[in-house]
Amino acid sequence: MKHIIFSMALLIPIQVFCQMIDIFQNEQLSISRLYAGLNSTTLFQTDSISSQSQVNLRVGIKSELALSDQIILKTWGAIQISKLQPVAGYNSFGLMTKPTKKITWHVGLIATPTTVIRPNPTTWESQVETHTQSTIIPGRPGTKVSYSLATNSIVTYGYFNHGELWVHHLNISIHDWRLAGYLLDDGAYFAAFTYRKGWLENTTTFNSAKELSASFFINLKKDFVLMLDAEYALNQEEAAFLQTGIRKYIQASPVHLSGFFGLTYDWKTQVVIGQIFIHLS
Repeated sequence: MKHIIFSMALLIPIQVFCQMIDIFQNEQLSISRLYAGLNSTTLFQTDSISSQSQVNLRVGIKSELALSDQIILKTWGAIQISKLQPVAGYNSFGLMTKPTKKITWHVGLIATPTTVIRPNPTTWESQVETHTQSTIIPGRPGTKVSYSLATNSIVTYGYFNHGELWVHHLNISIHDWRLAGYLLDDGAYFAAFTYRKGWLENTTTFNSAKELSASFFINLKKDFVLMLDAEYALNQEEAAFLQTGIRKYIQASPVHLSGFFGLTYDWKTQVVIGQIFIHLS
């Protein structure tokens, strides 16, 4: 209880980002997103009088080029510069075609059917993704085909390269929830589930190493949101990761800014994490 009270008492440091969508479009070229984000957080140790700052900057772009009526080149890229980590790059480059109204086919270095549950790196959700979301595999070289069963109901199968292995992926999306995963020839597997509607957002993952991860966002009144992010190792019968927090979403219409203030407590490291998240709106 002491830890909970203390985690709710500290104030906050800094995270900023901006995002612009639907930038440009003509008959061939579409620039659907420009992203730039500055993420700065401060970690307060509860067992000593010390703190640590973490800062990273990310920029990205997402675009499409119509090569013909049936073939579209889809690409995006992002780069992140961090104070405490090496420079990281994220990118995708692939072709999409839609031979029928119900079938869509992709090939290239693209998001797998499992990856699409994880936020795209050119969005703010990715720069502040949860631990649970980070357990999901990033994009890989391969191909996938989607079949539309009905409005907002799609089944996607993919075959993707995991280093020296080629792996089968499957995604079933029905309205507000998605279930996805992959299976290796040696029996190893990974599964992910996400649900988002109204007051609740959940992402859950599980793998053959018996590691269960889950994150929850619960929308309260007056733009407050509770957050839980955890991983439990079933073989060791202990929590490998556990964070709880609260966010207060804000909007400053005259200056086209919105975002949130956040306060999180890490129960494993006994660290309080403060942040503020601001973006252009």
